[in-house]
Amino acid sequence: MMMTMALAMVFALSLGFFFGIVLHGDLLYSTLFSITFAGITGFILGIRLHVLASIEGLFSGIMAGMMGTMVVEMLTISEGAVLLLISLLLLMGTTMFCIRHVLQETFSTFVQKYDYVLLVATCMLMLLTFWTFPFSNMENQPSPQHEENHHMMIGKEPSKEKKTSLQS
Repeated sequence: MMMTMALAMVFALSLGFFFGIVLHGDLLYSTLFSITFAGITGFILGIRLHVLASIEGLFSGIMAGMMGTMVVEMLTISEGAVLLLISLLLLMGTTMFCIRHVLQETFSTFVQKYDYVLLVATCMLMLLTFWTFPFSNMENQPSPQHEENHHMMIGKEPSKEKKTSLQS
């Protein structure tokens, strides 16, 4: 059950970050897409173990997908892209750990013999993901909430330009 919850949460967090970036500024749709796909994925991951594990995977996927979407909505797109990269690296590490654990139960001598090869393959995959991640394509524009909060000044009177725009 622990593997179901861990994989569902990490995958849903990555999905939440992804949908938060793609549908930035539209919290309703990004949250709905994220929790739908993450919940289905968590349910499918847990169904091979038991009904309770599938329910746990469903709800942990929903929770993590919602968290990822809401976090990215509060940040800029470039900051969300960094979070997406971190969550993808975490997803790869968690997935490789779970694969090793499942293989350890079935092929213990094989895993003990090639344990370092699996570790090196995981590290190479993470480096490849980091190297090919499209940092240059991400916009560095602040979200609308950041722009509104940036122009607010506490205890100071707004400038005359702001007064004219507010009066009309």
